Amino acid sequence: MSRPHSPAPGAQLAEDVAVAVHLNTDGASTPNSLSGMHLQLPENPRSSGDASDPATTTYALEPVNPKERVTVDVVKDAKSGKHYKAIPVKNPAYSLGHTKGAPAVAPLPPRTTGRIGLGHALPTKEQNDAYKKDKKLRSGRTSAGTHTPENYMSDSSRRPSMDANTSEGRNLLLQQLRELIHEEVSRANWHHSESVKQHLEESKQDQVDLLEEAIAKTKAQEDEKAGDLEKTADVDAPKMLMTETKDDSTVKGSDTSAVETVDPEYVERGVIERTGTDGTDGELEFPNPWAKFRYKMREPFAEFLGTFILMTFGDGINNQVFVSQMLDPSSPKGEYLSVSFGWGVGVALGVWVAGGISGGMLNPAVTITLATFRKFPWKKVPIYIAAQLLGSFCGALCIYGLYVNPIRMVDPLQTEKTAALFTTYPAEFLRTPSTRMTTFYNEIYASAVLLIVILAIGDASNTPPPDGMAPIALLWLVWGLGATLGWQTAYAVNPARDLGPRIMLSVVGYPSEILWTFDAWYWLWVPTLATIVGALIGAFIYDGLMYTGGESPLNAKWRFSSTRFGRGSKNKLPAALSEA
Repeated sequence: MSRPHSPAPGAQLAEDVAVAVHLNTDGASTPNSLSGMHLQLPENPRSSGDASDPATTTYALEPVNPKERVTVDVVKDAKSGKHYKAIPVKNPAYSLGHTKGAPAVAPLPPRTTGRIGLGHALPTKEQNDAYKKDKKLRSGRTSAGTHTPENYMSDSSRRPSMDANTSEGRNLLLQQLRELIHEEVSRANWHHSESVKQHLEESKQDQVDLLEEAIAKTKAQEDEKAGDLEKTADVDAPKMLMTETKDDSTVKGSDTSAVETVDPEYVERGVIERTGTDGTDGELEFPNPWAKFRYKMREPFAEFLGTFILMTFGDGINNQVFVSQMLDPSSPKGEYLSVSFGWGVGVALGVWVAGGISGGMLNPAVTITLATFRKFPWKKVPIYIAAQLLGSFCGALCIYGLYVNPIRMVDPLQTEKTAALFTTYPAEFLRTPSTRMTTFYNEIYASAVLLIVILAIGDASNTPPPDGMAPIALLWLVWGLGATLGWQTAYAVNPARDLGPRIMLSVVGYPSEILWTFDAWYWLWVPTLATIVGALIGAFIYDGLMYTGGESPLNAKWRFSSTRFGRGSKNKLPAALSEA
């Protein structure tokens, strides 16, 4: 179409200044109304009117009455006869008017680009016929199965646009939509990233401000403390000068004690470590003689107290369950599992009392085994055993005094009936010469299991319990031993647990026939000797199969007479067997 002439200076009728236009939609039907459409009209009537021509301007069409007076350009649709105002648009939106390849006004030539727009989504009849003809030619083949040369079309004869109903057209349209969506998403992401950056910068600045404020506050506090120290030094300076001029004998009794630095370990033990004038360590000074004695005997005291706790719970549960059963069989105060649980609690609490000081052995068999397989000092073994025996004696004596009245009621003659509440005796069917070996084996077996578990608990390369929780494992261990191996021999597994109460029973008047000479000196070779042998066997089994520490004699370096492992041999034992 051609652009209308310039309007007259004054208002004129729309039908007088209207210029007829013909809308070319490339075969599509022309809309009945052009209202709201954007069209590109040439500035020069002789222009080609191409949308890419810089001499074109986008106009918006608005309906107008032919009899209305106007001062703008007016166009007339040659097909419908309707009149429209042509108003210039500075920033055209996406519409028919600016889409590349959109409907153009005559005399624009047919579109030659492949870009799909709303105005050419449907092809013309001529284009469809040409497309079908091209498709038929492309499908033609020679007798040899190849395309004939005439089947190939030149670029000028190819279809200029794609059908929107075909896969090619839809793919092209989808590609354009993807590009548009990608552009919009990228723009949104950019704005979001900028917002995030700004937020991070603000947060960073806030943190810097808080840090600077904290540093300034800390510095002010340090300056204040320094000022207070300077004031204190100024006040105490004359006193210090006077103290330095005093005689050494005067200073020793008063001022030096106020400025001494005491090792926390010695404070805990109730002692003070004196340091010589030359900087060497001096002798320990104790606040009183008892503190000095306690410091030297702290480990035996711990073993004594731990074993005392063990016997309190162990002999206590024996008397409560069985004496109550003797007095009133219809209402006993517990049962056999109660006895096993009481002994387990006694072991756990005894180890908790003594474990942090002496190791909480509470058992001569354990002490001898650790001296043999874990390098526990042999010089401490007799002291530990004496403390354990004394603790078990005192614990059993206290329980006897607690239950003396019901004991005398059920057993006034002091027989084995009540002696078994404090010490151990075999079952009735194991008191013949042919069955005594079973009791010996029973104690060896139980003691071996006891030591295997104890050594596993203390093995750092195994799965030791958390700090302070080993007594819980020992509680379950003793409870399990009593529930499974305690019927035939009352599971002594501890020489002190049997020998200490025997001494106590002898002191309170029980006859020696039921304590010492009973069943061919049962007390010596079953609850004493068998428990020690079983403990050593259990340690030998655990160290031989599992333990890799250098304390065990099984992991010491072997010296063979063969030159293979001689002094000059280059062959080495495995690391687990090397000396620690």
